[in-house]
Amino acid sequence: MCELLEGNVHLSHDLIRLGFVKLFVFLTRPISATYTDDLLEKYKHEVMEHRDKDGWLIDQETSVLLAGKGTGEVNKLARDDYITINHLNLARSLDFVRSNNSWARFGYLFASLFADESGTAIFFDTKKLDEILKSEGLVGSFRVEEKPIFASALLSADIDGSTSLLKCLSNQERSISEIRDSYFPALASWYEEKAQFEFAPEKRYRYLQRAKELTKIKEIKNRIESKGKEYLLEKKRTHAYEQAYPRLQFLKDLGFVSGRDKFRLTERGDRLSKLVVLSRIPSTGKRSLEAVPGLLRSELLLRNEVVKLYSEGMRSVDADGFDKIFEQTCRFYSKIGMVLFSYENIFLATSAMAIRSKASLDLSLFESYTTEMALEKRIVISDTGRGEKYIKPLG
Repeated sequence: MCELLEGNVHLSHDLIRLGFVKLFVFLTRPISATYTDDLLEKYKHEVMEHRDKDGWLIDQETSVLLAGKGTGEVNKLARDDYITINHLNLARSLDFVRSNNSWARFGYLFASLFADESGTAIFFDTKKLDEILKSEGLVGSFRVEEKPIFASALLSADIDGSTSLLKCLSNQERSISEIRDSYFPALASWYEEKAQFEFAPEKRYRYLQRAKELTKIKEIKNRIESKGKEYLLEKKRTHAYEQAYPRLQFLKDLGFVSGRDKFRLTERGDRLSKLVVLSRIPSTGKRSLEAVPGLLRSELLLRNEVVKLYSEGMRSVDADGFDKIFEQTCRFYSKIGMVLFSYENIFLATSAMAIRSKASLDLSLFESYTTEMALEKRIVISDTGRGEKYIKPLG
């Protein structure tokens, strides 16, 4: 659903669970391409085999059985199963799976959480994969260490839409109809704010054009005469619902929003909403990068803020603990054939592993430990000159 996060596709009710994305990582590989039809068949088979029998849709925190089936029509003579296809497209949109159905960057990060001490992803073993697939709550719940990876993926792909929905809930509780009616105005306001801080004229113009488009109902020729303005208004409301509702559920999955009939920000969601507030530009009118929060400046800073949201109150990981998870993560990336490891990927992977151990590893601590390792000639930290950093283990 390359268009999902842009809002150009009708979303099925099943599409509200981010958890179905996990299955596509379990069923694919780092490099090997897979025919899409074959992958979809494997996906449907596993969903039909395990979903009900093994309690995939049980929320582990509340024991509530969640809505959704994960697949659409089973009859092969029926039309295409859009639910299954859209789940794959969601995995692609969030950068877990590439178009050739091999892992993308967040696919690697998620798989690294399921690697043994040798660095091999344990679900490459058929028996161990079967054990994972029998896990209760596999789709309905996220382990604590999985959340920063999925939150980073969602915010990287959809920072504008997610932020606007958070703004709809800022300091108030709202029903889905109230969220629907306020979503597009909030998104328009967000684009107008971004335009103030954007240095590139073409991007600034695009933000302002989007803001204008969202504040009016476009005329649909040939329909306005026969259907009238009420038809257009209902079409706008439906589109707003299709935009707001899935995002609302994604943010619920990750612990930023709570509620059923009325929705509100959790404490973590409130902190996230405050992290993306753009500072007002000084009266001089000059654009200042300092007025833009770190979460919006770079992928690395975004991931750092997400990690801190999920590790607040935890003890800092010590040097021995860091060495252990760092070496295990590096063995995983080495095992799949990489020589240079993305600095930001290693940071998020090791931070997620630390969170699993109820420990905190933010960017400043990660930089401190890796700088020391570089001084000891255990690793090399390289900069390609394009603003990207890589880590290369030595020995």
